[in-house]
Amino acid sequence: MPSTPSSAPSGAPQNSASNTSAADNSAAASRAAQKRAPECNAPLTDDILQILRCPVTGSPLRQEGDELIATEDPQRRYRIEDGVPHLLPHNA
Repeated sequence: MPSTPSSAPSGAPQNSASNTSAADNSAAASRAAQKRAPECNAPLTDDILQILRCPVTGSPLRQEGDELIATEDPQRRYRIEDGVPHLLPHNA
């Protein structure tokens, strides 16, 4: 008597319901991440700007768009990505 082949490989999904569920979970996770993401162009609060200093000169920083600029040396600029200031000196 010939043997019959198995219906699906051991790692393959068994039905389309599990595929739909995974897609729904992925879409829900994407929507949740979009809700959490801060606005890129939102200005930093005055409280934060009073605390932040240029890591090279120690001078206060002012915000211009998506950058923080050292008040004593306007050539020193630090980007703001997703609401987070990146205050690493460029030469570091």
